[in-house]
Amino acid sequence: PAIGMLVYASLLLIRKPCALFLYLTGTLGIFILTYVKFIGAARHFGHFYIVLILSLWIASYYSESDLLIQASQKLSDALSRTLTSWAESADRHKGKFITVILVCQFVGGLVAFIRDLTIPYSASRDAARFIQSQQLDRMFIVGSRDYAISPLCGYLDRKIYYPESKQVGSFILFNGQRKEVGETEVLAQVSELVAQKHQEILLIHNQKLRTQRPELKISPVAQFTNSFINEEIYYLYKVSRLPQ
Repeated sequence: PAIGMLVYASLLLIRKPCALFLYLTGTLGIFILTYVKFIGAARHFGHFYIVLILSLWIASYYSESDLLIQASQKLSDALSRTLTSWAESADRHKGKFITVILVCQFVGGLVAFIRDLTIPYSASRDAARFIQSQQLDRMFIVGSRDYAISPLCGYLDRKIYYPESKQVGSFILFNGQRKEVGETEVLAQVSELVAQKHQEILLIHNQKLRTQRPELKISPVAQFTNSFINEEIYYLYKVSRLPQ
């Protein structure tokens, strides 16, 4: 379906070279970024829709040009006639195509809105409220994974230590200093921090801990798992050193 939509939209815009260039380069750019850098989820693919609507809107300001069809004629008369026939057919059904796209977007938005009323998009707000109500925000806080923990920084209005970058922060920089870490490395850094600060630490993890360290006392405090985004769930632990 996606390839079919790309071809159909290209035929709609083939007589508007500027709009076609914008549509193809914009779509290709997003496609490359998506599959090379970050695949994401369905909610991230709305950019393709925005590029399409923007291209159709810009196309309405330009007069028609058969430049591309004429260029194809140099390769083959049959190809030129085929493109002309397909472009005319696509143009006849342009209204239906746009209507279907808009209806699909409306239905998708309505479903997302209803879902948002019943299931929180993220458990970060509930977790932050609990932390504040229990005055846990006064403790030194370690959070992993950083991108799931960063919403808590906004609600708590404070910075949190990220094991991925080994520093305190509120937002995430995906640079060379940041490295993905597992539970073992997280607890190793927590152990060092507890030893340095000589106090109990609040550890927030977006997965249930399955690893222990012999020198640490890890006490579960609460968990917040009611979230549409399965990565923005939170398990809270108090961590201190065991007596030697």
